[in-house]
Amino acid sequence: MDNRRKLERKRTGAYVAVFDTRTNASLGCLVDITTAGFRLLSTKPLPADRLYSVRLEIPAPVAGSKMIALETKSVWCRKNQETNLFDVGFIIRALSEDNLHRLELWMEHPSFHKSGSTVAKPQG
Repeated sequence: MDNRRKLERKRTGAYVAVFDTRTNASLGCLVDITTAGFRLLSTKPLPADRLYSVRLEIPAPVAGSKMIALETKSVWCRKNQETNLFDVGFIIRALSEDNLHRLELWMEHPSFHKSGSTVAKPQG
């Protein structure tokens, strides 16, 4: 795995569920993100080099929607020794101009940084 990132990932304080749009299954919850990729926490290992169409369900509407759709590829997966969950890295392969705009706005929106009063366990 190449650890040199072109963009610094931003860690979200909000609980953001990530769903596979083809199956509607939860893949896990978002940990950090850039416009080039993201990391999520999952209860199950996800295979590397798999293509996914995903949606992020963000906590507050941004640019008219609480959903951001992304075409992604899983790059790596490893067990998190502290949580016994799985960290999974993805690259963003494609997203529409509207979703790119929504993602950029959301990463600056107060709901991106807001922590919930409870910690939700990822499903997926």
